[in-house]
Amino acid sequence: MDMCKALEDLRQEGIDIGIERGVEHGVEIGVTHFIEAFQEMGMSYEDTVRKLREKFGLTEENAEQKMKECWKIG
Repeated sequence: MDMCKALEDLRQEGIDIGIERGVEHGVEIGVTHFIEAFQEMGMSYEDTVRKLREKFGLTEENAEQKMKECWKIG
């Protein structure tokens, strides 16, 4: 493998990692806004968990964790 090819591969790997992190961050923001919007519309906690799992493919555990972080009590 020549040096130029190795450098190009490293550059592409960095780009791929950056894209992956950006997508993950975007999903996190989307989940947070989803929870806030459902709560503002008066949806129940349980219905929001169910829809969160359905729309984002989260496990019960992950959905509950995000709800605990984002659901405003009171």
